[in-house]
Amino acid sequence: MRNGISVSQAEKIISFFSDVQRRQRIAVFGAVGLAVVVFAGYLFWPTEAQTGPAVFWIQPSGSAGGAAFLVTGRLVLTTAQVVGRQADVSLTYRDQAAVRGRVLFTDTTTDVALVEIQDLDPSLTPLPLGNSDSLVDGEDVILLGYPSGMPFETRARLTRSAPEELKIAAPAHPGNSGGPVLRASDRTVVGLIGSTRELGSSKDTNMHWAVPINVIKKICRQRQRPVD
Repeated sequence: MRNGISVSQAEKIISFFSDVQRRQRIAVFGAVGLAVVVFAGYLFWPTEAQTGPAVFWIQPSGSAGGAAFLVTGRLVLTTAQVVGRQADVSLTYRDQAAVRGRVLFTDTTTDVALVEIQDLDPSLTPLPLGNSDSLVDGEDVILLGYPSGMPFETRARLTRSAPEELKIAAPAHPGNSGGPVLRASDRTVVGLIGSTRELGSSKDTNMHWAVPINVIKKICRQRQRPVD
């Protein structure tokens, strides 16, 4: 054909575009299939966020609640202020069903409480305990708790390290009370976040205080409930 394309050329063009469309459909189906696999893996594959470390929302009857964390076996640390005078508490890990915990002891002088979980999910892992005596002022630390009713990690700075008390520059929130203070360099537990009700004045609203983990280890050994 002088003023157009031949039949064979037309067939080649049609074949070319058909092949392009086929490749596009394969690419789309492949992308969708990959997305389905990734989504299914996200839902069902046990990630670190789903299996541990175990930081709980703890809810005693008639209390505002706070945080708690697994340290060994079925033992969980929190504050005496959070559990109050309750013998039993409810603990929730993320979106799992609540489990029952039995308060083993409270030490109101240091604001420490130890709780035993009755039905612990075996996939949850304890938090490794560090050495609070080796802390120095100015170190970076991490607070784990439930400042808005949801698990949250807050990076902060240690402003005062003393054998009996730690002070941390971070907005004080009741939902963090009872949660762990981690050393940023190795993510070991170096403290227990104290109750905000112990803060003395409005000047302390941007400050958390914490019980050093070495003090807690000593208390638990004295109570015949070692956590280290």
